[in-house]
Amino acid sequence: MLANQPQLHASVDILAHLLEMLFPNQPNLDIVTLADIQRRYPLTGLGAPAMRAIEQAQRIVRATNNYHLIGLCEYHVGLIYLHFGDSRAAGQQFAAARRQWSFVNATAAVCLTLFAEGRAQELALHHESAMTSYSKAEQRLPRIRFDPANDNLRRFTTKLAHELTQAKEALRLLLHHAWPDQEGTPPGQIAPERMPITPIPTIMPIPINESSRWFRVERQQDDFLPHIPDGVLLHVNSTPPGYDHNQLVAIGFRDEPTTQGHILLVPFMHTVSFVAIFLAQWTGPFVREQDLQTVNLQFDVGNGHENLPATVLGRVTWMAQSLSLADGANLDD
Repeated sequence: MLANQPQLHASVDILAHLLEMLFPNQPNLDIVTLADIQRRYPLTGLGAPAMRAIEQAQRIVRATNNYHLIGLCEYHVGLIYLHFGDSRAAGQQFAAARRQWSFVNATAAVCLTLFAEGRAQELALHHESAMTSYSKAEQRLPRIRFDPANDNLRRFTTKLAHELTQAKEALRLLLHHAWPDQEGTPPGQIAPERMPITPIPTIMPIPINESSRWFRVERQQDDFLPHIPDGVLLHVNSTPPGYDHNQLVAIGFRDEPTTQGHILLVPFMHTVSFVAIFLAQWTGPFVREQDLQTVNLQFDVGNGHENLPATVLGRVTWMAQSLSLADGANLDD
């Protein structure tokens, strides 16, 4: 860990600078920052007193139900863990911040947390995961809509794009030295960079009403339903005739979920009153829409088959990269 101290501190400096660019002059006395820990606990560092202060700040901020503020708090905790060398815990905190900012469609902040996750994963020697995080952040950058008067956001995006390019180039070189060729690829497997990519057609926009909703995919993990890419838009019909085995559904939790789904769904162009919404696979027998309240709800959210106290929001019927005039891809076919 000591050999990585310069890299750790350089990463913390970059991530703190990007945060300041995105949220300039927004101090909050309820949030504990790295500067607070260094000032208050110069001798014990990230010891018991510091951990108590961090946990207290998290409890206070989480009680506000302000997703923006909670995301900011979790990000600062990630910076603290990263500074003290716990890159794995830092990555978990950056992921927690990303989930909160996803709820309020803070695309720029989500890009920042993905970059931060990548830095933490790289320092933890999870190089492939780091490359994935960097790529996800890079893919989201064009979604940021610039306000002509918001020069700060423009500078932030330019800086983040530069850091992502440098990080990917350095990591790609590292991976190339570790795996100089594909001679060792097992028979029947395709090298990752040669895997075919199946394009997803765009579709005509469907009106958003009580029975028709759009959600954007925010992947938390990559091994569940791998054919559904991160960032894709899913159309959910909330009044289907019924639900059948293995069909994809959107499920919502009004309280903090007891399980962590692999694919988070973020409302697109509408709001919901749920703490979290996950993409799930219906694992129970066929049931009609009007009978949902009388059956045990059995889903797979990436952690196996479970009976979850969730609300069924509807069945996924369409998948699209964007809403534009083109042919559609109906998942029911």
